[in-house]
Amino acid sequence: MESNSNHFQFRGIPSSFALARKRIRYTLLFCILLSSEIVVAKTFYIAKDGRDNNSGLITSPFFTIQKGADLAQPGDTIFVSEGIYRERVSPPRGGTENAPIVYMAEPGKRIYIKGSDVYNGKLQKVVNNIYGCNLSIMHFTDDVYFDSANPFKVGVASTPFERDGTPEGVKEVVYNLGQVFVDGMMYQQYPLKEEMLLNKASWWYNLTTNQVLINFDVNHQPNHSQIELTTRRRIFAPHVRGLGYIHVIGFIMEHCGNQYPRNFWEKRENGQAGALGTRSGNHWLIKNNVVRYAANIGIDCGTEGVNNEIKPQRIYKTEEVLNNCIENNYVIDNGCTGITGCGSTNLIVRGNVVMYNNNQMYRGKKRWESAGIKFHDNRNCYISENLIANNFSYGIWFDNQYLNARVSRNIIVDNSRSGIFLEMGDYDFGAVMIDHNSILNNLENQIYMHDASGALYTNNLISGSRKIIMDEANVHTGIKNSEQYGQAIYIRQVGPRTKTYHNAFYNNIICNSDIFYDINYPMWRGGEQRFLGNVYDNGATEKKFFINPTSDSPQPMSDSLFMERVAYDTGFGKDKVSGKDSKKAEMDLESWQKFWKSHSMHYDGDAQIVERIGVQYLPDTQLVFLYIKEKLSERDNSNWNFNFKMRYNLTEEKSFPGPFGEIQTGSNYYKIYSGLPSVKRGELPIPELFYIPEANP
Repeated sequence: MESNSNHFQFRGIPSSFALARKRIRYTLLFCILLSSEIVVAKTFYIAKDGRDNNSGLITSPFFTIQKGADLAQPGDTIFVSEGIYRERVSPPRGGTENAPIVYMAEPGKRIYIKGSDVYNGKLQKVVNNIYGCNLSIMHFTDDVYFDSANPFKVGVASTPFERDGTPEGVKEVVYNLGQVFVDGMMYQQYPLKEEMLLNKASWWYNLTTNQVLINFDVNHQPNHSQIELTTRRRIFAPHVRGLGYIHVIGFIMEHCGNQYPRNFWEKRENGQAGALGTRSGNHWLIKNNVVRYAANIGIDCGTEGVNNEIKPQRIYKTEEVLNNCIENNYVIDNGCTGITGCGSTNLIVRGNVVMYNNNQMYRGKKRWESAGIKFHDNRNCYISENLIANNFSYGIWFDNQYLNARVSRNIIVDNSRSGIFLEMGDYDFGAVMIDHNSILNNLENQIYMHDASGALYTNNLISGSRKIIMDEANVHTGIKNSEQYGQAIYIRQVGPRTKTYHNAFYNNIICNSDIFYDINYPMWRGGEQRFLGNVYDNGATEKKFFINPTSDSPQPMSDSLFMERVAYDTGFGKDKVSGKDSKKAEMDLESWQKFWKSHSMHYDGDAQIVERIGVQYLPDTQLVFLYIKEKLSERDNSNWNFNFKMRYNLTEEKSFPGPFGEIQTGSNYYKIYSGLPSVKRGELPIPELFYIPEANP
């Protein structure tokens, strides 16, 4: 019999919540009985001691969630009791506006849905602590794909761990979509047998014999440990596209062999497919779940791209995939991206913990779909009050259109690339608003943009960029070059697709960075940028303001001519704009203001320099510590673009810089995020309190 226990520690639920849980449960059942459209809504109960030929009543529950899904009609609820359910749940129908179909885990309990099965066969000893599992005894039931239901037989579309493999032409390096977990610990796949032999807690798949060889960690005993192997490609996703009004609340979803979405818009095997996916659906509510250890994508919520299942499905338009809400979930430790979607309208992503994603370390050419949160063509998107931390890639990445997006009051910290990345959008000022965020200590830079425009950055705290040199693969050639980072804000043009201009930076606190700005020259595909009301620490007296020449000039200038041009714009000599980087103009705040005054109506002329600003994020308390030596002055917002104010309902005529309002001198502690607590890697949390599902997201 299978046990719920593993080596992970669950976050305990305080005893004070016990009565609340009972009240919520009874209230939920009462609301279910009252809700109806044409027929009285039903509740189907699922339990580990149930049977699928039962009635589904509380006294006669079903055994599988799918059985309840098959019977559920609009207004019905599938109520799942504590336990581990190993199946793919595929709703065959959706609900309606006044009668959603609700999939709900028992409040306060641990309800897993897993895309893996326990290996119950005999282990075959190979040598020392290395044993083999024969996959011919496993059942691979998620058989709806063009390739194989067995994830171990499907190659990864792009090679992980910064390596080149079969997709890149190195035939002997072969990764697949399989996963191996021993006593709950994810073991690492190695593409070569000799590599697996040298590394504990690892595995290798032999395609010829259909056998997984496992090199057990010293803490795991081969014949006394639970071995789980992924046997399904997804965990919760319809086969039918475009279903609406489905609520998914309170589950722990883990382990599935889904694909990396390389060229998902054209290659059907690689369509965006999260462990939990809406499949072009609308009006979904995804709330209070834990989604982790997907081979690649945790949650997807867009049009998906080309259909990746055999049965034909039409392609939905962006405006049809609308009004979905992803709220109060833990999306942690997934292979490439935590939350993703291509083509969505009016999406809300709020109050989530998004951590440790891109654990397969995708990086390089054709490995551009990795981030904590990544969206293409996402219109009217609202990302607010999330903790986006410690992802092994970008924090938030908007790619290829992001009109009317808003990113507000998030903590974006300690991600291994940029905190926020905007790419490929040609807009006038204020098409996307990024406001009141704490963007701190992300490794490469805090904000990065290329071939992108129209962003209004206002009232953010932006801190902690330090110079590093990294090898970067060129977007078009794949050739690696050394790239210097350390910019708080880095903007450049890398290709001819669109333009890089019309960005505005108002009322931000920018500090503790080796470079404040590194922005392309405002001509050719570049153009006007605007600056008002920003505060800098005393580094502003140094040459921390860079202008780079990457504006896609039809006739690139020599380094010397470029410096002369920038010097002319400032009215100072070349010595005032030259520095250690011979390819970029480096200047202090005074030169920066002179330069932009010749190119922009808002040129940072009212910037304030503060002698010392100290910033630290305290993850245990989710507080931001801010030390400031002098009082900040209130800023006049009257010069802001009228369209900004109308679009984002900005009514304040004056405001203080940063996300905290008025700041006292000395030490201050602020809490801009009050959502779910952060987790250590390997810790499996569950939300402490679940909610009655709303009728609408």
